[in-house]
Amino acid sequence: MNTLEKSITIKDIDDIPKSNYSFEYTELSTNRIKKIEKMIRKSFEYRIWILFLKNTLNLNRCAFYEGYSMSNSFTIELHHYPINLYDITYAVANKHLQEKEYFITSEVAEEVCMLHYLFYISVVPLSPSAHKLYHEGELEIHPDLVKGSWGEFLNIYNKYISSDCKEKINKMENDKEKDYKDFPKILHKNEIYIHITDDNFKSISDINLNKILVDKSIKKLKQTSREEAIKCLTN
Repeated sequence: MNTLEKSITIKDIDDIPKSNYSFEYTELSTNRIKKIEKMIRKSFEYRIWILFLKNTLNLNRCAFYEGYSMSNSFTIELHHYPINLYDITYAVANKHLQEKEYFITSEVAEEVCMLHYLFYISVVPLSPSAHKLYHEGELEIHPDLVKGSWGEFLNIYNKYISSDCKEKINKMENDKEKDYKDFPKILHKNEIYIHITDDNFKSISDINLNKILVDKSIKKLKQTSREEAIKCLTN
């Protein structure tokens, strides 16, 4: 066992208050991992880490839109990529399970948070619309846009990650050969005019602008693809 692995496995956390609701589990169910993931997202440590990245490491502007930043009063979301928070939590829980034949939710959550503070993960700062488009499967993220040391995570947890996670990593490696300099068509500037007919409308905040932007972008992308296909058939 190398020094780095010892720092993860035999960590000095005696002074950290333990949860009174720690339970031992012997199966890696999707529901259980998602509950630990939710616990992590709500934790004080995780929220402080997010603030640190945005305010100290300056991950406060969209990877695609330089002008879309917190300094301009816009919201920035940090997206785990290529290994998401579920994948990380699964690997840590699986490591505990393989080593001890059980895992404790609070211990898994603590270790996942520690990995974030070591920056053995990777994230991409995105605008809410770009983030939504990614999860809709309409936006690709090039490896050069990723911030963090996810390779360090693999050095320790590679044998504990899921097959789905391995596929994401393989895709990441293949994407390194792609040219990322071309700005994605789906994010090209496109003015949207909103005609409001609802008599009960009071404020622009009542409108789900993020959904409108995503739906409009997807529709535009599909229309462009259809036109290009027709052009190919007629030539």
